[in-house]
Amino acid sequence: LGVTAAAGEEIMVYVGHNSKKTGEKTDLKLVATQYHAEASAMAREVAALKVGANKITIPKIWSTTEIESGGARYVQYTGSGNDQYAVRVSGGTQVPRLDLYQVTGDEERLARTENYVKELETYVAGMSSLHETVHKNSGNSEVAYDYDQTNCILGASDILLDNMMLSLPASQILAGAGAGDARQKAQKILNSMDAMEGMMHLFYQHKGLNASAANAVDQIPKGHLNIRYQRMFSGAFMYAAGNHIGIEWGSAPGMVNSVPVQSDGDGKYVSGRYFGWGIAHEIG
Repeated sequence: LGVTAAAGEEIMVYVGHNSKKTGEKTDLKLVATQYHAEASAMAREVAALKVGANKITIPKIWSTTEIESGGARYVQYTGSGNDQYAVRVSGGTQVPRLDLYQVTGDEERLARTENYVKELETYVAGMSSLHETVHKNSGNSEVAYDYDQTNCILGASDILLDNMMLSLPASQILAGAGAGDARQKAQKILNSMDAMEGMMHLFYQHKGLNASAANAVDQIPKGHLNIRYQRMFSGAFMYAAGNHIGIEWGSAPGMVNSVPVQSDGDGKYVSGRYFGWGIAHEIG
C-alpha cells in the first residue's frame, strides 16, 4: 500500500468495488508487517476487509521492546475472479514505493523509476525530522524513541516486479543507486531490477518452469518471492524462510546495483552479472 504504521496506531482503510455494496465482504485482507523483524514475527493478518470504511488498530506483532514496533501494510487478494477493487488508506505514513508489475514499456518503466528516485531523495533527506514529529513526539510508546536509521519503521519501501518483491530500507536503496542525477540513479536501479527478473527466469527455467506451459504445475508461480530487510539470528548472513528471504542492512544496497547478463547468438556469456552467491543460494 505504500504505507507504514506503528503498533497501536488507528488507520482507516476504504475499499471500493465495481459491483459490491457498502458493508459486503470482499476477498481482501489487510496484512501488517514488522520492519526489521525476526523471521518468526514478521507478518500477521489483521482484518478481513469489507466494502466501505474499515477502522483498524494496528497490533504489535512481536514481543521485542525498546525498538520501534510497526511497519509496512499490505493487502492480500484471496479471490480468483475478475474483481475490480480500489483501496485508499487514511493514517500511517506514506512511503516511496515502485510498482513495475507487468509494466513492459521501457519509457514507462524508466519514468516510474525516476519518479521513485525523486521521492526517495526528498523522503530520505527528511526522515529523521519526520520521525521527531510522527514517532518520538507522538505519545505512542511503541515508536517514541530516539531516531535510529536501522530500526525506524519510516524506512520501509517496496519495489514490485513480476516475480519478485524487494522490501528494503529506503535509504539503502538510494545509497545503492550511487551518484548522478535522478535519471542516472533510476537507470541503475532499473538495470538491477531487469537483472533480478532475468535471474528469476533463469532459475525457474532450470527447474523446468515456463510462463506459457500448458499445465499449471509446469508454469512459473503466480506468487512473488520476497527479499526483505530482516533481523538476523545468531551466525546468519542471510536466510530463507517459508514466505520470504531475509537480508540485513549491509546487503540491501547490493539489490539495486546489478547488471543484466548479455549473451551472444550462441548463448555464450558476454557481459553483466547477477546477484551474489548468498542471494542465489537463498532463492534456491
